Amino acid sequence: MTDHRDGRWHGWNGGECPVNPEDVVDVAYNITEPDLNVFASLRKWQHFGGDADIVAFRVVKKAPRVWWVNEYADNRPSYLKVLKKMAARWEDYEGEETYG
Repeated sequence: MTDHRDGRWHGWNGGECPVNPEDVVDVAYNITEPDLNVFASLRKWQHFGGDADIVAFRVVKKAPRVWWVNEYADNRPSYLKVLKKMAARWEDYEGEETYG
């Protein structure tokens, strides 16, 4: 698999965006002037046979990596269990006098 995020120019024949949509890229078109420093998500990577077809690109700034973390990896109780406990505690308070 080619690393398109290496900062070098790569030829392009159309298809899905080859890089992270949040990467900043320079793109060269079939005939029109190139676009410099644009988000990859703002370009049309498919080829339609026109002057605006991307024929080459390079990544000039990589998007930061995003890491997803499982909040409940330490076996904390689910929200449902917490809500049930809270409801049980609320029932314990029913019937007590309130002051106010």
